[in-house]
Amino acid sequence: MKRNVLLTTAVFVMAFLQGCGSLPEEPLKKPETSRYNICLILDGTDRLCEQAGVPIVTVSEMTSLADVLSEGVGTLYVGYVDDNCDNNNVVLFEWDQEKPSAPSEKKGYEMMSKYEEKETEYSDNKKTYDDRREAALNTFSQECATLRKMAYSDFVAKQKKGSDVNGAINQAIRLLQASLHGAEQSYIILVSDGCDNVGKKLKELPPNMELLIVNTNVSRHQYDGIVSKEFATLGQASNYIFVNQQ
Repeated sequence: MKRNVLLTTAVFVMAFLQGCGSLPEEPLKKPETSRYNICLILDGTDRLCEQAGVPIVTVSEMTSLADVLSEGVGTLYVGYVDDNCDNNNVVLFEWDQEKPSAPSEKKGYEMMSKYEEKETEYSDNKKTYDDRREAALNTFSQECATLRKMAYSDFVAKQKKGSDVNGAINQAIRLLQASLHGAEQSYIILVSDGCDNVGKKLKELPPNMELLIVNTNVSRHQYDGIVSKEFATLGQASNYIFVNQQ
């Protein structure tokens, strides 16, 4: 009787150990990737007026905005204000590649060779991802440099009736609606004094779109009814968007 009990116990233990060796890996719950939809508008129409209080946005600041966006996925447009914004060129940064996930900690029952394969695959994917991201940011930076020269040029700044801010906002609404995914929130960042002198009819802002204004003298702008937040710097607006979505 005792021998039968020992034999049964041994068989049970062997079956248990064998089962452990073939346990399937628990599926990892992939974290939800943040998606962003942003349009940045530069306004250099009052660049020669020292009382305007409108920050001059650098290429570095624009690239930094794209860099933070690419920690998730989404779209960033950059446009500018002149005397007629209907057909102005824009710069586009579109990023739809999710960052590769590093392998989880090795399980005790997992073969080392299999785990090393995962690490190698992750390393290769991460390098490909980093290379593509760097190339996309470099291209965006170069295109922003060209657009910035036009946005802050004397030609734009010296136009007497050259502040088509309504037109720039209308263009931003069209662009953001074109790249909208589901019910996500979209943002227009208007770096401007917010004073239109062309008089085009302003489109109605969709409910899932926020208008943010950046200006150290924001009390002068004419968009009180639709501006969600007012900031003194582009960095403050950036923090609001990316922290707000977490």
